[in-house]
Amino acid sequence: NLINAATESAINIEYAEINLKAAKKARGIAAFESCSEYALKGISMLPSNAWDSHPDVTLKLFSLAAEAEGYLGHLDKMESYYNEVLSQTSISTLEKKNVYMAKLQSMANTELRYEATVDLCLGVLEDLGCKIPRGKVSRTIEASTLLHQTVKMIKQTPIETFDTLPELTDPSK
Repeated sequence: NLINAATESAINIEYAEINLKAAKKARGIAAFESCSEYALKGISMLPSNAWDSHPDVTLKLFSLAAEAEGYLGHLDKMESYYNEVLSQTSISTLEKKNVYMAKLQSMANTELRYEATVDLCLGVLEDLGCKIPRGKVSRTIEASTLLHQTVKMIKQTPIETFDTLPELTDPSK
């Protein structure tokens, strides 16, 4: 923080790298607010042509920022970092894996958009050269989603309700 205070408006790759290290350490101990702050400060210290001149540091800072914002529930901020990384055509799909993972984590665990999560996953796998038929996966996801909804509904139903239900005698129902 002392370095960041002394270099408030500096554009310096070395300071950006120091903030990258701090952001990684903060993420390592699940201090996502600090991780986000260090990543943002590191991003602000990058030169305007950072994607061309320092793509590795830039990618890592944006990926950490997206991940931290996702864990903090700041989906709009996460989305902006995510989109910035995805818009870089000079970076491979494999190199973008950390932002994809942050996005998938958010879609599945925060937004509960399971089918969209699987579609994104399948799209990434396709970009990597893997072909998986979507029809079979969609049916599996649909069944999984229905099961999740049923479990959620059962958990919200008072136990007394189950005591008043008639006993099932037909095994096909």
